[in-house]
Amino acid sequence: MTEHSIAPRRVDSGANSRREATPRLGCVAVPIISFDIERNLGELFALWADKRFMPDAGEGAGENTGESTGASTGPHLMVAVNRATDAELAQIESLYRDFPTLAASFSGFSAQSCDLEGERDIYAREGDPRWGEKGPAFGRKAGPNFLFQRTIEMAAAYGGFTLQVELDCLPVGPGWLAAVDQVIDDHPRAWVIGSHYAGGDSLGADVKSHMNGNALYHAGDPRFRTFLSDVWMPRIQHQIATRPDLAYDCWWAVERHEADARANNKSWQLFQLYDSFFHADPFVVNLLVPEAGTQGYRRVFERFEALGVPPVFLHGPAMNAVRRAALQQPADTLFEIIDHLDPAPVSTIRNPRSRERLRTGRSSRDRLSRDRQSLDRFSTDQQDKVQSSCRLLLQAAADLLNPGSNRSSNTDVPDHAQAIHEAITTLAADHPARVHYDGVCAFAKNRDAGT
Repeated sequence: MTEHSIAPRRVDSGANSRREATPRLGCVAVPIISFDIERNLGELFALWADKRFMPDAGEGAGENTGESTGASTGPHLMVAVNRATDAELAQIESLYRDFPTLAASFSGFSAQSCDLEGERDIYAREGDPRWGEKGPAFGRKAGPNFLFQRTIEMAAAYGGFTLQVELDCLPVGPGWLAAVDQVIDDHPRAWVIGSHYAGGDSLGADVKSHMNGNALYHAGDPRFRTFLSDVWMPRIQHQIATRPDLAYDCWWAVERHEADARANNKSWQLFQLYDSFFHADPFVVNLLVPEAGTQGYRRVFERFEALGVPPVFLHGPAMNAVRRAALQQPADTLFEIIDHLDPAPVSTIRNPRSRERLRTGRSSRDRLSRDRQSLDRFSTDQQDKVQSSCRLLLQAAADLLNPGSNRSSNTDVPDHAQAIHEAITTLAADHPARVHYDGVCAFAKNRDAGT
């Protein structure tokens, strides 16, 4: 495990009006709803207190013994709740004190209520009586949108960048605070540093380039906060008239999609002014997969690792199950836990070193030192793609030659259905083998339906 050290961080007070010469991570913000206090938040703190996932992997982090090594120069840790009573805020603080080793990584802790009420605190899903044709006044995702705004406003007091991490966003290994600071080093002039969606399923053209809300925001920069209050949030309200489902982290992708240089419309004017401040970085792997599809995280991780930028976090609903499994399996790494939840096909060739998935830095020197290892992993990835292509092409041929056959009865490959699933998720949607296979499936479906 590589040692990490945390550079001292200057905490600005007041208006934070000066331009930070070297922006650092000033705050880690965990946005939650009051429902999460009882169980989920405590699980996240317990995970971070575990030596496998500790925020600071340096000498000051100590072991998982309940002993702290003194004051930390790390960022402030803040939990932001949509709305909470004084008793609930005290409960959050008590949960934090149950894991004293965290004090070695964070300079302080606070639990804050965003005091959202009424239609500003709505997250309406389909079937909700508040759904409506046009949605509530502030949109169907008003709650997450206003929670984000208030979180950034409160985090401004700690200067620098704020890392927003939700409960289903888990670090790959220890030392993730130092790794995040290295991400900031790569984008010092950005206002938002986020990661694109890494899945293969189809997204609308208007949001396919969006960056997930688990990201870095330059909350300490007053210009960014002005942009948030005067442009970002008002434009969301403008867009929800036709897009009642619009979320804060998809808004900029919508503006980019609608930008029309010939018409010189408002979206184009905003794009010209602000697009340079939104920087993409693959430090978070964002996927929407069930527990049985978590091998997808490994594949995406390994692809970026082969490029010299291994991700720091894995994010998505399936990570809730991974978090709980990690607390029950104290000897396993995150990717070993994923192997338990979603076993890899027996026939898949894996580099045995791929089980060691600890973040090792982002500097140019580190990247050069990992090139030889990356080539090995890249070769393995190519083998996976060739194998997946052959598997899908063979299955497509079998479906055409033997209509009505039961795929699950194929015994040539152990766990055939899982192997096909792996092959599908390994290849991009536009890969020729995947396109052919999908076409055969659609043909078979129509044939069986008699259409």
